[in-house]
Amino acid sequence: MIILPDLKDQYQTVFDFGCSITNYRWVTWSDLIAKGVGATKFIKTSQPGAGLRYIYQQLKYVSQNYKFTDSDLVLICLPTLDRKDVCLNSDYTLHNMGSWSCQGSIDFSPQSSPATCMSQGHHGEPRIGIFDMFMDNLCYLELILKMFRDLPCDKIVIHTDPWQYDPVKYLETNYHYINHIADYNKHSRYQLIDLCQRLRHQYSDTLDIIPTIIHYEEFFTRIRAEKDPTGELEFIDLDPHPSPDLAYEFVKKYFLNNRQTDLIDSDFPVISDNYRTMVAKTMASSDPHSAHQKTCESWTSTQLDHYLNSSWLFATPEQRQQLMTGEVCKTLDWPAERIEDK
Repeated sequence: MIILPDLKDQYQTVFDFGCSITNYRWVTWSDLIAKGVGATKFIKTSQPGAGLRYIYQQLKYVSQNYKFTDSDLVLICLPTLDRKDVCLNSDYTLHNMGSWSCQGSIDFSPQSSPATCMSQGHHGEPRIGIFDMFMDNLCYLELILKMFRDLPCDKIVIHTDPWQYDPVKYLETNYHYINHIADYNKHSRYQLIDLCQRLRHQYSDTLDIIPTIIHYEEFFTRIRAEKDPTGELEFIDLDPHPSPDLAYEFVKKYFLNNRQTDLIDSDFPVISDNYRTMVAKTMASSDPHSAHQKTCESWTSTQLDHYLNSSWLFATPEQRQQLMTGEVCKTLDWPAERIEDK
């Protein structure tokens, strides 16, 4: 049974934690909820490409440095199991997005060599193995869910993992990769499956919780199969992130009441039209893929001008104070330029 929260009509501060499903170049599910609950401050710690390790560290730091109250709302979107975050003690750059390297899902496909899909060790062996990745991420998943349970405020958690965080399901789904993966991990195919079965048993209590969490990817995949909200199915091949229309359908179905959606309805047609215009412009170009990449790069290079994107571990005391007071946070004014093709 999926347990849905009964949200209040208004919250003082909304925090979000997640990946690009939660922080993207157009309006996401967390943006809509923050708008619907009339948040005075909206602090985004989500980052495109983020995995479970990044989300745990951000949630841990915020929990230790901010006193949550009943006027706060926490939104968490758990990313997929096949991600590996690396913490970099360096300044903000376009690529590390504030001292974190979050590259999204690791490509273990046969077409990707060890040199291109993961860092090499001193003797040529892969530094990141799939079993090691599963073991780390299940540990962080368990820690996140425990912290989520203990938060003294209203909260929402959703997930996007098609394998339900089950490493055996991942291997079964990607069965044509297994021999290739086994070579990377220096285990035979059967050894790797056996290790993942043991890991699944070790985290069975945590995995039993997952069916009670709303599966966002399952929702928007099903809606896309029923209809095409964007009018451009081909664009989904370039960018599978849920459109503003899909995100709005999602939050209306599960989280927001009529009074809360009234706060969004007057602004949403502009958001939807801007998105459709961007899609049409991209698809009408001579090279839609390059046009889409250019738009993504333009957004990525400017998003740090909008907000810090939460490098909590390496933020200065002044930056932390700015984040806590809402002086540096994502605007709720629905800027049209956020999704324009600049």
